[in-house]
Order: sequence, then structure tokens, then C-alpha cells
Amino acid sequence: MTKHNTLTKLLISLCTPLLLNTTSIAAECNHNASECMTLSNLVNHLKAFQQFADNNSELPGTRFVSTSGYDETRDYIAKKMRDAGYQVSLQDVPMDITYVTSPRIVEQVTPDVKTYQDNIDYAPIVNSGGADITAALQLPAGDGCNASDYSAFKSGNITLIQIGDHCDRNVAIQNAIEAGAKGIIVSYRGLGVRYMGWNPASPTISENIPILASSNEMANELKQAIASGITPKLHIQFKAVRKTIPSHNIIAESQGGDPNHVVMVGAHIDSSHGNAGMNDNASSAATVLETALLMKNITPMKKLRFAWWTGEELGLIGSNYYVEHLSQAEKSKIAVYLNFEVLGAPNGGRMIMGTSDGVTPKGSEKITQLYVDYFKSKNLKYYVFDPALANAARRSDMFAFMNAGIPVGFIITGAELPWNPLFDSIFTDLPKRVNGLDTHPCYHKACDKLTMSGDEIHDANFDFDLYLQMSKAAAHAVYTSAM
Repeated sequence: MTKHNTLTKLLISLCTPLLLNTTSIAAECNHNASECMTLSNLVNHLKAFQQFADNNSELPGTRFVSTSGYDETRDYIAKKMRDAGYQVSLQDVPMDITYVTSPRIVEQVTPDVKTYQDNIDYAPIVNSGGADITAALQLPAGDGCNASDYSAFKSGNITLIQIGDHCDRNVAIQNAIEAGAKGIIVSYRGLGVRYMGWNPASPTISENIPILASSNEMANELKQAIASGITPKLHIQFKAVRKTIPSHNIIAESQGGDPNHVVMVGAHIDSSHGNAGMNDNASSAATVLETALLMKNITPMKKLRFAWWTGEELGLIGSNYYVEHLSQAEKSKIAVYLNFEVLGAPNGGRMIMGTSDGVTPKGSEKITQLYVDYFKSKNLKYYVFDPALANAARRSDMFAFMNAGIPVGFIITGAELPWNPLFDSIFTDLPKRVNGLDTHPCYHKACDKLTMSGDEIHDANFDFDLYLQMSKAAAHAVYTSAM
């Protein structure tokens, strides 16, 4: 049985498959948007986003930045918002990026001869360099998160980093490069290969260094060889092309509302380069869009500003660019920024980011409490997590707003954080989850997509009940903050 089929069966076992009729319901609402939110409308947006990914000829099956999958998503959202009467603008966001072209080779040449399979055992990461190298594999002394882990590393070797929740991969990759690694393998736990990128300090820093993401199976095989006293020698051959690409943030404002007190709402719309990104983060992009459409006939007290970000998967590029290009006076007008990620994870829960002195700006605690009060009012269980958990505060588009001193709120159902006994004890109102499995098992993997047949959806990648609950919570927070 292939790894892909094993993963599919595992995902399907997570939740009872749900069949939905996705007949459109008009987006009209004259009161709190959460009361008008429907799963049917949310799924209609998701179906459109999946179609854009399927139509993508540059990177098939994805909505990666500067490809047709992304551009069609952008145009769909912008048109919906213009038709609803919002003032819509596209903000140009230039970014340097490196693509690895085909064919590419990763193989073990000694002591065994083995060819690893592209997109199954490994995938080049975005901003990998290109080279043709053959070198010994050497592990860092620790996990690679500290420069001292490479004190005994031999320059010119290839290294393998297995990253958990305690380390930013950008830091680990930078440490390996500075130690003289000529090739870098990055692995996370879990089935299959995880698509990822990294954001180098300089576009040229890794132009001659192949960097790849490996499956956990491939990484463990190599680690076990080293543990048994064998030093594998690997051959990696990548060709890479670096260029500056154009992309866009979508910014849409309400006609009414106090322009000196802005409630800003955002989610990223780009996928990673190996999937359609339907939970990460089309789920949130659809929720933000539907919330805006439901509020089109409501005049808010505060100005509403909706944003859909580009380049999040490349290092929060779109949101950072937006905040960096605001004047101090413009920043001071933003009363709060509400951010959303992965709202329908099939092995996930209702997660609210808490606050922490020195991390979250003053006022953020009010947004956390707003979500707590909402879930309590609906008799739904929730978990308030520390912003440092899995580097959550640093890994999503709220980070630039936090650095600017703007209060933030954030909800998510999960990503690579595994379900655990603590969650079991809290979320007694959720269907049985699988302990030890990632809360979003398809996070950054090829299976993060919709499986459709005609007007029906049958999908193990979503807990649709949870998705609707989280979308209603998001809409409630937007409406309450604006009114």
C-alpha cells in the first residue's frame, strides 16, 4: 500500500464523511453577521478556490503566489467585494523568490544505492538554491536551533534538521548555512512530505545550497543509519531560477464607519507550493469574505477594513509589507486586527490565542475575552493557548501588527500541533479525535484540498461542523468590534 493511500485512509477515519448540498443562499444580513453565516455559502467559496487550484498550469493543484491559482483567487474576492459596494484596492507587493525546476535528483550513493522519489520522499523548499553536490550526511549535535549545535560540523557536508514546535525553521536553516552546510534536509514529524519555504535574509544567501523538505520516513531512515555507525553519502542535484515576482494584497473598506477608528480583519490567500491550501488558508479567506458580504448592508460605527494577504507562506511578506508602508498616524487609527487561520481542521479544536506581557499589545486581552464569552454563550468548549505555543504569534499575519503595537485577536483549529490527552479532557463536545495525530493532518501536504463530485462534497480534510462554529465566532468578533 502506498504512503498516499495510507494517509487517505487515516484521514477518512478521523471524521464521519459529510455530504452537503451547496445550493447558493443569498448573502443578505441586517443584524449580527454570525447569525446569518451558512455552511452552504462558505463551501461555495471553497469550491471556487479549489477550481482555481485545479486550473493552475504553472503549479498544478496550487494557489501559490504569482501563479494563475493565486491570481484567480484574488480576482474572485476583489470582484465579490466590489459588487457588494466596498472600496477595493490591490496593493503591489514585490518579492524575490527562487524556484527549483525539474528534473531534480536526490539519492543515496553509499553505503546503499537508493533513489528518493520527488514529492513523495522529498520536495525542494521555496527559496532553495541549486547545485550538483555529493557529500556525507552529518547531523547537528542538537536540533539545529542553536548555532552551537554545529560546533563540530564539517564544512561541505550535508545536514539533516528535524524540527519540532520549539524552533523556527528559518533560524535552523540559517544556522546550517553559517556552519558551512552545502545541502540541507528539513523534516517534520508526520506522514508524507510537508511543503514549505523559507525567507532568507538575503536572496543570494542560499543560491548554491540545495534545501529540501523530507518525509519523516526518509529522515528517520537516514538518522538510523548514522546511529548504527554508518555515514550515508548523498547526491543532490537541483537547478534553481531566482526572480522578482509581482503579487498583490487585497484591501477593501466599508463605505461607512469612523475612519479614525478602524477594525481590520485579515487572512492569507496563498497556498504553499505543493497543495491547494483549502484549510490553510482558503477556509479563513472564505470566512472573511462571507463575513464582509453579510455586513454589506450594515453601517458600522468603526471603519471596517478587510485584507487578504499574499506571500504568507513565504514568510508573512504581504502583511509585513502592508504594515511597513503605513505611517505612524495610519497605524494609530487601527483599533484592532483580527486574524484567522485553518478554521476547519478535522482533528482540531476551538483554539483562541491568549495574551502575554511583552508579546501581545495591550488591548488584545479584550479580543481573547470576546471569543471566550462567545463560545461560552453557545455552550462550546474552547482552549486559550499561550502565544508562544508552536511560535504561533510569530507565524501568522498578525505578527507585523503586534510589532506595531496594535491589539490583535487570533483563532485557529490547529496545524501541526498534535491532538493530546489535554485536548481530550477539554473538548468533550467534539467527535473522537486521534491522539498523537496532527490537529490538521494535511497541513502543508498535497491532501489539503477538496474532494468533490458534482454539487456534493465528501471531504475528510474538514470538520464542517467545527468550521461553521469557528466562522460564526469570527463573524461575531468582526461585528461586535465594528459596532
